[in-house]
Amino acid sequence: MSDSKKNNGLFWLGLGIGVVAGYLLNSDRGRRIQQDASEKAKVYGQQIKETGQQQVDQLTQNVNKWVQKGQFYAKDLQTLTKSSVDKINPMSISAEENAFERGARKAKAAIELQEQQIEQAIEKGTL
Repeated sequence: MSDSKKNNGLFWLGLGIGVVAGYLLNSDRGRRIQQDASEKAKVYGQQIKETGQQQVDQLTQNVNKWVQKGQFYAKDLQTLTKSSVDKINPMSISAEENAFERGARKAKAAIELQEQQIEQAIEKGTL
C-alpha cells in the first residue's frame, strides 16, 4: 500500500472517530454516558478510599500488637536476666541491673520513637 493511500485511510479513520466522539459528547446519550462514568468514578474512588483506610487501621493494630509483644518480651527478658544474675553473683547485681536497665530503656525509647513515626506517617497518609 502506498503512503498516500495509508495517509488517506488514516485521515478517514480519524475523521470517523472524531464524528463519533463529537456525537457522544454533544448528544443526550453521550451526556448520560459521561454522567454514568462520573458517578462510577466517584463510587470507585470512595471504595478505594475506604479500602485504604481499612488497611491503615489494620496496620496500626498490627504495629500496636508488635509493640505490646516487644514490651512483654523485654520485661520477661529483664526478669530472666535478673534472676540469672542473682544466681550467679549477688555482688554484681547492681552493676548488671543498671546496665540492663539502661539497655532496656534505650530499647523502649527506640520502640516508642518508631511507634510515633508510624503514627505520624499514618496521620499524614504517607503510609
